[in-house]
Amino acid sequence: MTEPDVKAYRSCTRRVADWLASQVTANGTIGDELDLIAYYHAPNLLAVTGHSTEAQRMASFLAERALAPDGDFRFEGAKGMIIQPSMQWNYINGWLIWGLSRLGRFDVSEPAARFLERFQDVSTGGFLTAADPERGFLPVLDAVDMGSTCAAALGMIYSGRWYAAVRAGEFLLGALRRQPRADEAFFCRFRSDGEPLTDFPEGERYVSVVRYAEPKQAYWYFGFAARILALLFRATARPEFLEGALEYVSRFDRCHQDRFEHWANDKIAWASAALYQITGESTHRERVGRIFNPIVAAQRTDAFWHWKAFFETYEAQPKGIGIELALEFAFLLDEIVSEIESRPAPRAR
Repeated sequence: MTEPDVKAYRSCTRRVADWLASQVTANGTIGDELDLIAYYHAPNLLAVTGHSTEAQRMASFLAERALAPDGDFRFEGAKGMIIQPSMQWNYINGWLIWGLSRLGRFDVSEPAARFLERFQDVSTGGFLTAADPERGFLPVLDAVDMGSTCAAALGMIYSGRWYAAVRAGEFLLGALRRQPRADEAFFCRFRSDGEPLTDFPEGERYVSVVRYAEPKQAYWYFGFAARILALLFRATARPEFLEGALEYVSRFDRCHQDRFEHWANDKIAWASAALYQITGESTHRERVGRIFNPIVAAQRTDAFWHWKAFFETYEAQPKGIGIELALEFAFLLDEIVSEIESRPAPRAR
């Protein structure tokens, strides 16, 4: 059994959090970085690691400079260079709603939650993929996706919008059933009639489909969906949510052998920690260790990671993505440690 290296996980989280706190300016920015992709994990990470003053400074920056009148997060009319209106526009919003709610900054999180809730598709319960900047960033109808839905579900859960959250969970359950090529691929984007989008430009392939036999897939879709369903099981005790979470993990287990090496698997570990807490089954705890022990071992001396699967050199990796990756690993590790340590480790026989 690969036991999670809890001591190393805690050290990893602390190194990233201390770096982040040292970079938060008096105005609440992360140094001179203004791409919002660098910010969406920051309120949560700062809050859970004892840096509440820095977290509140950042919340004030977001309130004053990045919260648009409609409740969206946009800095000078955009989320940055990476996030575009055509694809998972609101992905960061749900995470920010969670972190800001944790801080009690309901002056920011509530308008943001109201904006995000408008993106829930009436027919499917999923959340719409795109916004139209030509129409004041109103939702673009008829296309929903799993990434937008999972991130929005976080915002709905942690702002107390349970009806919307449960509908998002039911969409994720439906996605398991609506797979036209179930033996070879999992499609992650859908029309409002519930049918998967199976035709898309090559440049959108990574965010549109997971092909089981191919390496370097977006395994995080399975992990994020499993995590949301596990949270909904805790809230409702509906067995289909737990069954769905386990089914998403089983889809991950079908994937290419690189699934334990490609860092898009981190949310599988996050889901597995919740499933271990719920069930006590050691396979979930072991999965955490198989995924995150190598990730933690790859942390650089500057507290960051070089994601070699996408960037040949560290210098080629955009600064905002480097911050996003480090903050995500650090925050998820804090969540993971709290959950797996809440149950005694299984005794060796």
